[in-house]
Amino acid sequence: MNDERWDELLYKIGLKSGPLDVKTDTQDEGRTKIETVVFETAMGRLKLQRTTRPVVLERKTRYSKRIGGATDEEYVYSETEKSYRVVLYRWNEEESSWDEVDIRKVF
Repeated sequence: MNDERWDELLYKIGLKSGPLDVKTDTQDEGRTKIETVVFETAMGRLKLQRTTRPVVLERKTRYSKRIGGATDEEYVYSETEKSYRVVLYRWNEEESSWDEVDIRKVF
């Protein structure tokens, strides 16, 4: 889901459910961006989370054949291509936790 579609989705959710609680966080030295939106619906309290990461182009593994030798992995990331993951959660009152919702079963 690219940035345009994400913004369009947030706009539509805002029209139907009212005010949105939007938070943005970065991880992995600023490479990973996590956007979280919490809103109320007829189904209850929902949380939509989008994770944006650069695409891994190559993984280099360095190791030695000696016993006890250390291993190291180096990743080469794309400067232009991104991967997106969108997950929907529903608030569980009984357990006070967020449960992941399988969107294919809802719609």
